[in-house]
Amino acid sequence: MIRLDPKLEQAIVSAVSPEAIGRDKRAYTVHEAAIYIGRSDSFLRQLKRDNKIVARRDGKLLIFFREDLDDYLDSLKVD
Repeated sequence: MIRLDPKLEQAIVSAVSPEAIGRDKRAYTVHEAAIYIGRSDSFLRQLKRDNKIVARRDGKLLIFFREDLDDYLDSLKVD
């Protein structure tokens, strides 16, 4: 296992934290939406292909609305 310098590790965590992508935004790119739901970009794209999450297009750009991301998260089973 690789150990990072604590300052570098904190900088990375801050860069990808939910606060860094702005939870008050209404629309997110694929990467931002993936961070928001805590999954990978490819997992999010698969959810869209499987019609498990709603996405919109602006030209070639996929856009995910916060409300749709929240609906997906709310639909997950609770253990």
